[in-house]
Amino acid sequence: MKLVGPYQLYLMMPLLLVLAVADYLYGGTSGIMNAQNKQQTQSAESTQCIGRFKFSMLAGFTTGRSQTIYTVDVRTVSIAFSSPQIIWNDELEQIAAIKAPEGVSSSIIKTFELQPGVPAVWYYRQSSSTDLIALKAMKPFQGRVLIVSRGADLRARPDLDEQRKKSIVEQLVKNVVDAYTTQTDYGFCVGYGTITSEPSINGLTLISFTHPQLPGFDLRFETRTVSEPDNETYSSLHEERAWLAGTQAKLTVLKDSQQTVAGMEGKEIRISVTLPEEPSFVRFTWHFPGVSRKSDRPAIDILATANIKNQKRLEEVWEKMLQSLQSIPMSK
Repeated sequence: MKLVGPYQLYLMMPLLLVLAVADYLYGGTSGIMNAQNKQQTQSAESTQCIGRFKFSMLAGFTTGRSQTIYTVDVRTVSIAFSSPQIIWNDELEQIAAIKAPEGVSSSIIKTFELQPGVPAVWYYRQSSSTDLIALKAMKPFQGRVLIVSRGADLRARPDLDEQRKKSIVEQLVKNVVDAYTTQTDYGFCVGYGTITSEPSINGLTLISFTHPQLPGFDLRFETRTVSEPDNETYSSLHEERAWLAGTQAKLTVLKDSQQTVAGMEGKEIRISVTLPEEPSFVRFTWHFPGVSRKSDRPAIDILATANIKNQKRLEEVWEKMLQSLQSIPMSK
């Protein structure tokens, strides 16, 4: 019985659930790890920051990331080998490639300037309905561009007309653009810079790392603000044991204990899974349940998997991340 494919999918269910929630709440434009989010290879040990946190990562890893604040998706793109106009044209080409709803000639509704020097586009984000639209805008900065997007469902809030609904989204996006700074000492980190507006209770982040020389090695750090602490995700091994029951796979618990990281008490679980017909692997998780409606204490899930022969390498990277994890101040 082959278990790696289904089992590894199962291990990622909390992540898939987060992505589904993001698409539902944020209008389907979250773009987590999408093709627009170009990967970068870390050339040396570096400090990574995302959302309200920063940590160290060892050399040689490739990263992809996404972050959402105030239900607005935010990303930054280097223009070291490009230009703002080329990047914006690429964004428009990708939007134009979206299949338009029936009876509509183009997925692009209109292009305009959201602010002086800030090109923007309203477009249909799905072919199934003309009510599902999205706004995307870009603002150039020295050496990079800021790209923000936010979906809208015109069926929501029937008490408001279409123009009012669009103006609300436009103002929300403007607020995020105006709150962006190129420093990373405080605020909500989005890669090259931070959003320094008032704390948001609608924050969602994900950064992942892989290694070109370590097939099957995957490390993910994700956060999400919560209305109530999440005491279920990666908090026990009941589901894992139930999933493997009746198979020839063997689960070995390497660690299952409370572990304080960056002043936050979470649950660390390390397991190895031996499979009869597939490569065996190890999985490490650390979960912090989060504090209700506190943007600087979101729920945190750190998940890493690797072929069992790369366990030592995983342990090295894992310990470096946990020991170096720090909170980023929300303000000066």
